[in-house]
Amino acid sequence: MKSIIIGNIIGLIGSILMVYGGSVRKREKAIIIQTIQMAILSLNNLILGSISGFIINIINIIRNILSYKKKLYKPVITIIIIISTLLTIKFNALGLIGYLPLINSIIFILFMNNKSDIGFKILTIIYVIFWLVHDIYIKSYTTAFFDVLTILTSFYAIITLKIKKRQC
Repeated sequence: MKSIIIGNIIGLIGSILMVYGGSVRKREKAIIIQTIQMAILSLNNLILGSISGFIINIINIIRNILSYKKKLYKPVITIIIIISTLLTIKFNALGLIGYLPLINSIIFILFMNNKSDIGFKILTIIYVIFWLVHDIYIKSYTTAFFDVLTILTSFYAIITLKIKKRQC
């Protein structure tokens, strides 16, 4: 029970950053915020027993750093996917739910170079839906609640971006 409380407190901190990142319109700034958020939520996953979530978040931090520095080339993407897959298969203890972070990560990495701010927000929504299911399963209730808020703020950002585009 203590681990659930501690994990949810840590998840709350990471989740506040997640919602903020969902409201940011610029892709580069969202990546920085998301990287910090993933570091905090990786600890949340570890405490709540999701080794696969922990692994994927750590690998995603590396991915985000490479993306931000514009060094995420196809061979690097392939290596990241292979390492993520092998580590998840080796350490997953949650059955099918434990594979959601991996599937999520692969989808995200394949489509993250979308230059459109709206496309990036849509990708964020899909990404967070996978984490929502995972977070509910591992009893990370604070992150599940904030997953929903991130989805809503991302929809809001999309609407705002579309309105702004029409005005230009």
